[in-house]
This record gives sequence, C-alpha cells and structure tokens, in this order.
Amino acid sequence: MQNAVMPQSVKALALATCLFLPVAGTAAQAAEAPKVVVSIKPLYGVVASVMDGVGAPKLTLDGFSSPHDFSMQPSQAQMLADADLVVWAGPVVEAFLQKPLANSDAPVLTMIEQNGMTLYPIRNSGIWEHDHDHGEHDEHGHDEHAEHDDHGHDEHGHEEHAEHDDHGHDDHGHDEHAEHDDHGHDENSEDELADGHLWLDPSNAAALATAVAAKLGEIDPDHAAAYKSNAAAFGETIAATKQALAERLQPVQGKPYIVFHDAYQYFEKAFSLSGAGAVTIEPHIRPGAATLAELQEAVQERDVVCVFGEPQFPPASVETIAAGTTANYGTLDPLGVETSASPQSYVELMNNLADALVGCLSQQG
Repeated sequence: MQNAVMPQSVKALALATCLFLPVAGTAAQAAEAPKVVVSIKPLYGVVASVMDGVGAPKLTLDGFSSPHDFSMQPSQAQMLADADLVVWAGPVVEAFLQKPLANSDAPVLTMIEQNGMTLYPIRNSGIWEHDHDHGEHDEHGHDEHAEHDDHGHDEHGHEEHAEHDDHGHDDHGHDEHAEHDDHGHDENSEDELADGHLWLDPSNAAALATAVAAKLGEIDPDHAAAYKSNAAAFGETIAATKQALAERLQPVQGKPYIVFHDAYQYFEKAFSLSGAGAVTIEPHIRPGAATLAELQEAVQERDVVCVFGEPQFPPASVETIAAGTTANYGTLDPLGVETSASPQSYVELMNNLADALVGCLSQQG
C-alpha cells in the first residue's frame, strides 16, 4: 500500500509546483526594477541610493579610465541600447557618450540640464585671478541660468573663452584647442558652456537624486514611493555630509593650491577653498612649457601649499611644478576610481577629496 501511495503524492506535489511557478514568475516580473545605466561612479552612488531596495544600476565607466578620452566597447554600447534609463552628467566631460546616446532609443537623464543645478563657467588653465571667491554664484540654480550666463560671460564666459583661445594657441598649441572644441562645447548652448564636473557640489548631487526619483517614478510607478523616499533620505545624508565636510575643511580654506586639471571648482566653491590654478583643461593633453613656467612661478609668488595630481594620469607635469619649491605634492580623485560602486560611492568620494585636501594643505612645506 505504501508503495502505491507515494507516486500519487509525488505527482500531486509536482502538479502543485507547476501550477505555482507561473504565478511566482509573474510576481517577480512585475517587481523587476528598470534597467538603469549610469556613466560614471560618482553618479552611480547617487542613482544607486535612489534605487536602494528596488534594484541596482549598471556602471559604464569603471576602474582608472577617464571620461575625457574613454572609448566605448560594443558590450557597453549594447548595455546602453537595452537600458530603460541612462543617467549621465552631460557632453562637456562625457563626450564619449554623445554618439552612442544619439543612436539609442533609451530615455536619457542629463544632469547638467536638470532644474536646481548650480552651474559655473569653464575656467582657463594656468593661474586664476582670485576666481575662487564667487559667493554670489552659490544661489544660482538652473532656472536662473540665463541670468547666470550673462554674468558668467562678463567675468568668465565668452571673453575669457576668447582669452582661452589665445592662451591655448600660445601655451598648448592648436591641437589642444581643436580637441577641446571637439569635446562637445557648443557656443550656442548655455549648459555646454558650463563646467561639466557639477557632481562635486553636494547640492547638485541632491538635486540629481530628486530628478532621478521623479524619472524612475514615471518609468516604474510601482516603486515611485520608494524612489521618492530614498531620494529624500539621500538629501538628508548629503546635507549632513556637507556640514561635516565644511567643518573639516574650514582650517585650510585660505591655503592656495594648484590642481592637475580644473575638475574641482564646484567642490572649491561649495567649501570656500583657495584653488589658485590648473595645469590643463583637458587632462590627456600635455601642457606647454609656458604654462608650466607660469605655474611654477605662481607657486613661489602665491605661497602655494600643494600641487595635486590625479591617479589616472602621469604625474610628470605636476612634479615638475612642485620641484624646487616648498609646495607639497598630493593626489585628488574627482571620479572615485578606488571606491566601490555602491550606494555609498558618492559620500565616500566627497570624504576622500576632503581627506586629500586637508592632509596635504595641513603639512608644513
């Protein structure tokens, strides 16, 4: 009897399992998160925070690659094509994405175009004439960008861009200026005239989280409340982080420093730091002898405390400027190349920048 009953039990169990599986599959399918692709790790941290508990985005550019000269792989192009949403900063820094996104039907969220963003004009390489003291820009969101653009052109914009043309031809040669133009700068676009490293202002990161939550809520209404709640929590974390960083950076606010390429003015202005100049605008293009001589002279004249390189690029130019001076040498990483891709990536990046600045600027020459 026992042998006759067992097969029937097995059959019943198998039938119940078969009946259950399609229901479970349908539920899992309904709860599946959108396929979100993010360009660089700092933005990944923001988007992953918004999606926390629902899903995780995919990262296009990882490791020690730089967005300034990155080449897309076919697998990455396919990842973009399959995406439900692509989040990037914009064409000023991430020119490598312009053509793939133009050829893709995926919805795109461009950080530099979102409301609530504080934007600053692209600066010259070489020495800046007290450009770091611009508190009046702090309240300029994207909605007021027309006013900001007029102001920017008076002090830093079109006239300075013309000066950049002359400076680029004299110090760096025609090739650097030509390549700089190829990186997506359109004289008729106010957003593309802005510095594209806008994620280094914590307030911009919070605004991005809000924009991402709203967009994901449209794409995936089942999780709209979770996205909105996560974005609000991220905003609170950013506010607390900004306050803590301001306290840590306050002792070094008046200490001048020079950076390898001008990626840091959003961080600089957010925390009232004293950036004095940049070796280059495009980090993969070697600066000319005149620029190096100008910067080395400024190290002495302005009592520059630190000269900062970046982990993705050879340190030769920065070491040349610091050589024979009292300036210290440090490393700044605007992309968080050594951080993990996680919801904590953005806060970790900001803390690492503060650590590097305080560590170098606090040293005695």
